[in-house]
Amino acid sequence: ARYSGAHSTLGVMDKAARAQVKRAAETALRCLSQGLHVEALYGLLQLTRDHPEHVRAIKQGFLSSLAAFLDSINCGDSEADLQRFSRVAQDVCEVYSHDEAALTMLGVKCLDEGLVAQAQFFLEAALRVDPDCLGAKENLRALYDRMVMRWHFLMLNDLSRNMAYANAVDRAVSRSPNCSVLDIGSGTGILSMMAVRSGAKMVSACDFNETLFSLSRDIVAANGLEGQVNIIHALSTSLTIPRDIPNRVDLVVTEIVDAGLLGEHIVPTLRHAWKELLLPRIPHPAAVETSGCGHEGQVIPRGATVYAVAIECAEIRRQSRLLFSRVCGLDLSSVQIEGSDKISDDANGTAAPLPLDTRHHGVFPLVHEPYTCERLAQVRGGYLPLTGVHRILEFNFSDPEIPLPESDTELAVTSLGQLDAIATWFDLHLDEEVCISTSPLWDISWEQALFPMQRGMAVAPGNHLCLHSSCSDILLDVRLIGVASNTKTTPPPSVPFSFPRVDTLCQTKSALGSMREDPPPTPPTTTPPVFYIERHEVCRLNDVLYMERYFCSIQEAILTARKEAWSGSESEEEMVCADMNGLCIGGGGEGQLGRSDEGGVANCLVLDLTHGPSLFGIAAAMKGADFVQVGRSPPTYHSFQTCVAENNGVLDHIALSRLELSSLTPSHPVWDVVVSDVVGPQGTLRPGILDELAYLRSQFFHSSTEVLPSKMTVHAVCISSPTLKAQSCVLGTIPTLGFDIASFINRYQVSHFVDVDLSTLPHEKMSNTFELLTINLGTLRIKPLQAEAEICVTVETSGSITGIAYWFELALRDNRTISTGPAAYEGSHWHQAAFLLCEDLTVIRGNQLLVRGVVRDSCLDISLRATSRT
Repeated sequence: ARYSGAHSTLGVMDKAARAQVKRAAETALRCLSQGLHVEALYGLLQLTRDHPEHVRAIKQGFLSSLAAFLDSINCGDSEADLQRFSRVAQDVCEVYSHDEAALTMLGVKCLDEGLVAQAQFFLEAALRVDPDCLGAKENLRALYDRMVMRWHFLMLNDLSRNMAYANAVDRAVSRSPNCSVLDIGSGTGILSMMAVRSGAKMVSACDFNETLFSLSRDIVAANGLEGQVNIIHALSTSLTIPRDIPNRVDLVVTEIVDAGLLGEHIVPTLRHAWKELLLPRIPHPAAVETSGCGHEGQVIPRGATVYAVAIECAEIRRQSRLLFSRVCGLDLSSVQIEGSDKISDDANGTAAPLPLDTRHHGVFPLVHEPYTCERLAQVRGGYLPLTGVHRILEFNFSDPEIPLPESDTELAVTSLGQLDAIATWFDLHLDEEVCISTSPLWDISWEQALFPMQRGMAVAPGNHLCLHSSCSDILLDVRLIGVASNTKTTPPPSVPFSFPRVDTLCQTKSALGSMREDPPPTPPTTTPPVFYIERHEVCRLNDVLYMERYFCSIQEAILTARKEAWSGSESEEEMVCADMNGLCIGGGGEGQLGRSDEGGVANCLVLDLTHGPSLFGIAAAMKGADFVQVGRSPPTYHSFQTCVAENNGVLDHIALSRLELSSLTPSHPVWDVVVSDVVGPQGTLRPGILDELAYLRSQFFHSSTEVLPSKMTVHAVCISSPTLKAQSCVLGTIPTLGFDIASFINRYQVSHFVDVDLSTLPHEKMSNTFELLTINLGTLRIKPLQAEAEICVTVETSGSITGIAYWFELALRDNRTISTGPAAYEGSHWHQAAFLLCEDLTVIRGNQLLVRGVVRDSCLDISLRATSRT
């Protein structure tokens, strides 16, 4: 029925037009039922061309056809699919150029497929049609975050870092008459402009990021330096002489370093530069007479020193490994979990961390990730140094060979605690006088690299930690190889460390069991398989209260569903089990699995729409569900879920298969219990989740289907946070030493900041916390799927408002709730989010503000404006 919008127009057409429209609509429906999405789409496009006056009536069927088509193609893996998409997109733009929904769908597809320029075109076009289209607005925000990563703003706002580079560049240029410079990984071009200002005669810059390449050309021209910087869209390793630069340069300047120093390929990049692009070093003063050259090649930075310290940090512990062998009666002893955000090299040709906003969590397999990155000064719960700081590695980038260092170091333990990670940072020596430190003690824009321990271990003064530090060209590696005590060295323990027992937080404790970390067990005879899971998902699995409250609510919902299903039934034995190869199994009427509408025996069906490595579906099967479909876990986690389900004896009751809404038919059985994670760990609504629930409610729920959570409430607070502002845009020309970069890069200013930890973010509350709006998830309907509220908020503190931070309260069963707010409970895995103002709003205590919240297209938008009395 949702594909047949054209039928509603038949009554207002003449006889011939009615017949034509009817034939086209029937053809489209027949094609859709056969999976011929392109044919259906083009049939409706032709119908729209022939009868443009009825485009509104045809629109819903067309959008449904377009959605089905987009779901059926994979442009990244198929050139044919990419060509089909391009043709369809061109035709859609021709006929539906003023339809924001169609343009948004095309933009989202491009975003999912990594087609950045095309995604930007469609999403910006959608917003030109309707500036209030939340779907286009939210996806464009995500795209901008991907085009210009937020750390660019932090770096450009780091005045001490910029001054250090400016001083080093000035000294290096002054040493070489007619100095020529190559800026590698030039970004916005700030280092190139420093070189011109210092007197360099020729400056070239290269960057492979298309967005930054385009931005830097505009920035250089706006600062009056057009023609003085040759900007090249390429990797430096692809540059040649004289095609790209006329001669070898006197100076290479770069900052292609990550928190682990080597992750952005500074070593192979500088080796190539020394070999192909940079003047050679002069080994001895006597060589000056022979070469006739009074100067030699220079690089900035000239070297680096890496430091290490052992730390205790509960947050890193929760991200790195599963802390419990049982979760409310669910046995997890058969698996070993390791936190990782690193995609397999085989998946995309390069080993790279997953971006926070990726829509492909879990599509590619994950592999061991040696280190993670955190800003220790702001890590949740803080950290405790267990040893002193030790120098472990020295790099000399001024040596054209750039030899790779290696060392063995003993760290004397100075504090009693649990060893959770080895933290490292480095001093970046720009020249012999200036260095930049990434130490957590400095107020800088850098994170630190942390090497987590995959087994818990208690240490005490008198212990010595034996580290082996080494590296490849692109990766730092720091390993604990043993613990020395009283001249005896032992390897790290191979059994989990025992943490304090956790009190059960659920009233149905006796039915569900408790969630505790067991005492260290006897080492198993066989090693459990290792599964790599995204770090924020490991945190979620370790969230005690979250898991227990959901598990309790799931069990009670199943018991309620069974009571309703058993009314009028003779015995439980008459229930029919589900066939895991499909949903149509015998027992009650035409062999379909589902409720009996005639009071007979029925099965209990549970739909788990939780993303990530969800355990809720497995728990539901253990608590009495006959059939569970885990419909949103990505394929890379299926082996983990299969292992857990098999070990708990419920594998035959679970189907790990993606729920495709476009493939559901009216004969599909209805669900008794639906579990979803409407809010992701980063603190925002899951894309599309509300529309998904509304559509399922319209056709595949019965009157008593229970949705968990049943309700969500948005809470918010006005805040002032210069720290958050500095991560979202460039703060004028002062931090960039007078260069106007802000006017250009701030086009990509972060307006919706996700993954904010308000418990550690430096900020000031400018208002009291207020309840903005509530949505009942159990009664959603397709049209209109919108919630809106506007409330008046009083300013409690004078100052400047940076934005509005928000979080959710999720209602489960029997007055159980879960808050995603800051420090809502100990062990929470949730972060929060914030909508930032384009410009800070200056207020005084007592001012009145109007805050408006809108939920539409499964997106939330919050805006703020002052009242006339402010």
